[in-house]
Amino acid sequence: KESGEYQEPRPKKIIDDKSIKLTSENDIRETALKQYKTCDSLPNAHPANVYLSDRKLQAFSDRFYYTDKYGDFARILKLNNSEKLKNDERIVLICRDARGKIIGAIARSLDKNNKLRYISNVVTKEHHNFYGMDRIDITKPVYVCEGAIDSLMLENAVAVCCADLDMIAKVIPDAKDRCVLISDNERRKP
Repeated sequence: KESGEYQEPRPKKIIDDKSIKLTSENDIRETALKQYKTCDSLPNAHPANVYLSDRKLQAFSDRFYYTDKYGDFARILKLNNSEKLKNDERIVLICRDARGKIIGAIARSLDKNNKLRYISNVVTKEHHNFYGMDRIDITKPVYVCEGAIDSLMLENAVAVCCADLDMIAKVIPDAKDRCVLISDNERRKP
């Protein structure tokens, strides 16, 4: 100390999460999402990856998030009506708008016996879940599917996450000229 080489150790500044100022609700959602793993970072034998492999979706495992408590996941991301959701094991696709902001989530149950296979949540009642809006090029033909998983299989595709394919007209200008609507092949509606 007397030779002048010693310096008193300074206490490390503790970062308090409450002191971090996030600029928007989307920043809060993006920060919250970072605590969850995508399926590509899980072991191959993990139930989420087994499901993706069985459905031939392993090439898209980096787009699916895994949670064993979807209710908490939805509440942390501040999704609408999340207070009603139970905690169960699901894989989740994050829905984003054309600018990349989180607008919702689509969760698929990993429990074969769960009667509620899919859950779709949005950030506010004013939003509608469109999956893939952040990945499409509207200067090319856009393929519009009902389901998000179906849209993964097609180039330049988006999903409306419901049976009303005309919903796409709300977010794509001149959708009538730019979009190809692909409805599900249902037994009651071939």
